Amino acid sequence: MNHDSLDQLAIKVVAGDREALAEFFSRNERSLLAHVRIDPIFQSALDAEEICQDTLLDFLESPPAVDPPSAQALLNLVLRAVKNNAVDAVRILNAAKRPDRGRQLEDGGTVDAEGDFLDRLLAVTTTPSLVFERNERAARVRKAIDALPARYGRTLRACYFDGKSIQEIAAEEGIKIGSVQVRLDRAKRRLVKLLGRKSEYLTR
Repeated sequence: MNHDSLDQLAIKVVAGDREALAEFFSRNERSLLAHVRIDPIFQSALDAEEICQDTLLDFLESPPAVDPPSAQALLNLVLRAVKNNAVDAVRILNAAKRPDRGRQLEDGGTVDAEGDFLDRLLAVTTTPSLVFERNERAARVRKAIDALPARYGRTLRACYFDGKSIQEIAAEEGIKIGSVQVRLDRAKRRLVKLLGRKSEYLTR
């Protein structure tokens, strides 16, 4: 068991100590969970502990910057992140309930502003030139997916390349369906940033 004080843990966290970060989250679990506000209509789809866990994973990918490092300053930063992730999760599920008002496609469909363009990007084509272009784009997408955090890449592959449903992915990952939807949304937004301009993929 780690006997460091919270301030000592904070110093280690800022220095990039992953075990110290996990311990900091564990010791402050009650406070973190108290800051997760989930609309009652989404409580069956979202889980406060899963939101906190995803926040921890975010910080493991990119250590928090707190100067000077202190337990209170770090806790405030983490609490804001947990609260923001909870708000974002509800926003994503709310958006999923509404008809897509995103960008219109040539075939009459739409694509959302967060980069929900993979179906179109990897759509079946017939002419050799279009097949080559599609395969070239697919290779770029796969390379970008490989650069995503593991949980995001895994979820995208399961959905778009393995053809699994949200429910199937949730069962395999041991998380709620809302958490899968949130991961997909965030993964696609990150993918857009990695790939560059969306217009390159949406206008051809």
